Amino acid sequence: MHQCLRAADELAADGISARIIDPYSVKPADQATLQAAASAAGGRLVIAEGRYPQGGLGAAVLEVLAGTGLPLRVRQCAAGGLPGSGTPDVLLEAAGMSASRIADAARALVKD
Repeated sequence: MHQCLRAADELAADGISARIIDPYSVKPADQATLQAAASAAGGRLVIAEGRYPQGGLGAAVLEVLAGTGLPLRVRQCAAGGLPGSGTPDVLLEAAGMSASRIADAARALVKD
């Protein structure tokens, strides 16, 4: 979540607004909130999660939005590959989950 908040600040400096939702512990997923956010963003979503993407938060969000008919454009920032050693900042960057990587994913969606 902290990386997402930093990414939102980085994007705001570029004139790009971002909405952050932390659905991690909400079961069942809040379909109304996710659908409203996706709709407001023109279907553009960056899903950031601190683990591997398979069967994770991104899958749950997409499952909730699958039947809405919204055209979605999604970038996912999640762990990929095997973990290594290093400082937390180095590891987050290497895994693609740093604030700058999340912001870059959002910028790419805005350009699409």
